[in-house]
Amino acid sequence: MTDLNVMAWASSPALILNDVVATPSRLRNQLWDYEVWSIYIESFFIHSGLLLQCIITCCRRQNRISLLYAEMIMRLSMRVYDTDMSKTKLIIFDWDDVFTHGSTAGYYACYHEAVKGVGVKLTDKQEKERIAVKWGSPHPEEIKELLKENLELVDRAVEIYEDHFFGSTFVNELSVLDGSVELLERLGEKHTLALATGMHPKLLREVVIPKFGIPDVFAEVVTAYDLDDPSHAKPHPMSVKIILERTGYGANEAVMVGDAKNDVGMARAAGIRPIVVLSGHLDREQAEELDVRDIIGTVLDVEAAL
Repeated sequence: MTDLNVMAWASSPALILNDVVATPSRLRNQLWDYEVWSIYIESFFIHSGLLLQCIITCCRRQNRISLLYAEMIMRLSMRVYDTDMSKTKLIIFDWDDVFTHGSTAGYYACYHEAVKGVGVKLTDKQEKERIAVKWGSPHPEEIKELLKENLELVDRAVEIYEDHFFGSTFVNELSVLDGSVELLERLGEKHTLALATGMHPKLLREVVIPKFGIPDVFAEVVTAYDLDDPSHAKPHPMSVKIILERTGYGANEAVMVGDAKNDVGMARAAGIRPIVVLSGHLDREQAEELDVRDIIGTVLDVEAAL
């Protein structure tokens, strides 16, 4: 293996493939009668540095598997980059429609009351389309989009929205997925957990978490309301970058679990792996169109995707 052009790996995936494909014939005696029939090597960049990922697929010959060859390649790549590729240390969750059901309906109900309260009439389709444009942003930004032809009504509409949001309209729509508490407790023993959510921090901390008995397992909670610039809400990577900086982890050590296109966009922009749950905005077909590899039914299935 000493003649593998290791240092060229950093600059050219083509060199990787050429070197490794040529190797079995040169090492056939060392590997006894083992032969690697298929070798696939993927090189990719993330913002925290270069990470080489080797995926070796071996086929049988003479009833044996060339596991030795695969092991040597993997150990070499680990030694060069000093990277534990299999270890997820930080899990960043969205909250709405990941752990809770009814969040979307609750937000829509509050926005509807705000628009109606200032005397503006929009169809259901118009409301949904306008809300979707700024989804995940603080509610004043959403209301500006809803009332873009009547911006003079925004301040009053915000007041009406908050009356419903911090009252009973939103919370009455919510329920928490059975098993969420136990899942968070298990994950909290093995991983660092964080939230990147569009939910208002006051409602989250003072109403939702106490109401449903959510354990104190989140090392960091970053909401859209904590960001200095509203344009840094999802899918901008700022929330993830803040969490990575505060926790000290690299992007290759983290995953993002969310239900919406903006969650995927934020994860990708920050260089971390997205995991999509099908309990919210996206269905399987939509998630696959986003080229997401890890798609799970609910957050209760997340351990198998780590």
